[in-house]
Amino acid sequence: MTIDAWHDFFVAQAGASAALAGLLFVALSINVDRIIAMPWLPPRAAATMVVLVGALIEALVFLWPHPSLEFLGIEELVISGVVWTSVIRHTIAGANVPKELTFVTWMSAVAGQCATLPAVGGAIALIIGVEAGTYGIAFAMITAIAIAFLNSWVLLVEILR
Repeated sequence: MTIDAWHDFFVAQAGASAALAGLLFVALSINVDRIIAMPWLPPRAAATMVVLVGALIEALVFLWPHPSLEFLGIEELVISGVVWTSVIRHTIAGANVPKELTFVTWMSAVAGQCATLPAVGGAIALIIGVEAGTYGIAFAMITAIAIAFLNSWVLLVEILR
């Protein structure tokens, strides 16, 4: 299998990530007062936006020409490393929540790692010449979409209950 075989996946991923980032932005705009009133929601919203924009940028980077697999891996490692670090930062900021939400905080941390760490590992695999690292990056992108759907629903609908 070659990187070219992934072209359609990354085109679809870029479109889906951009659309979901727009949905999340609308959800944030509509409910900004309620979101700000709950101290654990702004970091959750920020982490969600970061994984979506990260997935979008990773997909776009995959679509441009690369001189080598290693060079692609370095580009992806820089992007996924920034996304991973940012999600950790936002997860820690959101950890200051009431005791009833401790489980939610832990689940948010696990979900954030599932949406970022496979991309970091996949990028490292690409750097050492293992093309299968693309699967790690793709898994992280799919997880980012799942997390975005869940968090967009919470930020748009659930906080109104």
